[in-house]
Amino acid sequence: MSFFDFLMCAPCRRRKGYSVAVDAGNVGISDNPGTTSDVLSARFYLRGSDKYSLKENMLRIGCRPNKSHLLIVHGSDSSELLLQTVPASALVSAAEREAFQDMLDSLRHPFVLPTLDVDFLDEKSVALVVRRFNGKGSLRDFIYKTNPRQSYHNKYTVVGVPLEILDIQRFGKQILEGLLYLRKRGFPYFHLHTANVILENKVCRLTDYENALLELPPLLHGFMIPGRSGRREAQGVTDPDVLCFGYVLFEMAAGFEADSAITPDTIPANVAPAIADVLRLIFAPDRRDVRIEDVLQHPFFERVDPYPRGAAAPDGVTEFTGTAGELCKRIGSKMRGVYAVDCTYARTRRAKSKNDKKGRSKAARRSRRGEVELSSGRAKKGAAGSSPQRSRGSRRSSEHVSREASPKAKDSTPSSSNVPQMRPGEDEKVAVSSSASEDSDRDLF
Repeated sequence: MSFFDFLMCAPCRRRKGYSVAVDAGNVGISDNPGTTSDVLSARFYLRGSDKYSLKENMLRIGCRPNKSHLLIVHGSDSSELLLQTVPASALVSAAEREAFQDMLDSLRHPFVLPTLDVDFLDEKSVALVVRRFNGKGSLRDFIYKTNPRQSYHNKYTVVGVPLEILDIQRFGKQILEGLLYLRKRGFPYFHLHTANVILENKVCRLTDYENALLELPPLLHGFMIPGRSGRREAQGVTDPDVLCFGYVLFEMAAGFEADSAITPDTIPANVAPAIADVLRLIFAPDRRDVRIEDVLQHPFFERVDPYPRGAAAPDGVTEFTGTAGELCKRIGSKMRGVYAVDCTYARTRRAKSKNDKKGRSKAARRSRRGEVELSSGRAKKGAAGSSPQRSRGSRRSSEHVSREASPKAKDSTPSSSNVPQMRPGEDEKVAVSSSASEDSDRDLF
């Protein structure tokens, strides 16, 4: 894809067969994610570590400009791991950072990608998160059949392939079970999309769940704003994780991302009726209280066994308590309100600026069009009743033609035979028409 293709709007990219790699103006994407200082600090951290060593820079596989990715190797077994640098300025105290580490270490579920290590660069307010690296990539890589090691800008410019119904049932049930587990622990997520679902041997595992605790804006936050989701009350009432799951389900069934808010009328015709029924359950305007349990009880998912052989749902799942529980509640409630307000404000400013420019340009065009119509109206009014209806310019052109037609003329004065013969009284009317034309010319300029 060329640079100019990248600058195209979502509908134009869709017509050319490209995928909308990012949801309709939601999170800014940079071709140089991660600041240089963060990357250098992470490399310095790896030099002093006796467990990890740097193997490859993978700075551009993600979409966030403030996150960097480094492929590292564990010293004992030479397994490939993925190191992420994430801004951690939201964790203001040492107790919160310790609770953050404990929570990520304790999240264990078959459909949640485990966190292997968490550390902090105190001088940079940056968190270092280490997880397994999956060479097959994410669910989005599976849909678009791309290499996960490529740049985010390049690997999703191909046309995606809709998944089989059985795969959609299994993957959807696994994602819902992972969301339900996080909900039971009281852990806020908000960041579900197909790129945050790692696919390992036909098993979906949620990842990047630390983003909410670090107060990063969700990738789909533009669709969580009231009035932009196709729902009457938008996501003030609807569960944001259920809304995000709806967009994931749409992408699996359609083979491409939704570049605008999904409504029952915008569901593609090639989507299976059973899947379309689940989408209508989530996005119908009169259904504003859909929960994760309601989607799990839908007939499309109810009888599906999502767990692989030898795996089962954990027993005795309880919410986090103490500092961890307070951190989840504080940041969860803050995320439900702050990011929507900020994005609404930013979108309102952009829309107002764009509308102001359009209004000014339309007013200018109307003004110019009004002046032209006014001047032409004056000219028609002044020339009303004139039989020849010729202005001074038209008479000059006729005189010039008459002079060219009579090459024997020796002076510049046209002969009387070439001048149009007028009846008595018509010379005053032509004079009036000429004066009106002069007035209209002055009005135009």
